[in-house]
Amino acid sequence: GGIDSSTICKMAKEFAPDIKCFSSVVEEKGFDESKHAQNVARKLDLDCDSVIFNRDSFKNYFQKMDSV
Repeated sequence: GGIDSSTICKMAKEFAPDIKCFSSVVEEKGFDESKHAQNVARKLDLDCDSVIFNRDSFKNYFQKMDSV
């Protein structure tokens, strides 16, 4: 949703028109850029999925990585 990821999405779309993108959604207010990311995806006609991150999912992710 930020300027850097929006620019990368635009450039990637030019090289791979069917590209699929993912956006991480942070549930804490002040950190969530998901609305902006959705707007960018819509304007660029991107197939974009959202992945929700909260404290529990973040902790579980790193616990799984630790066991690999």
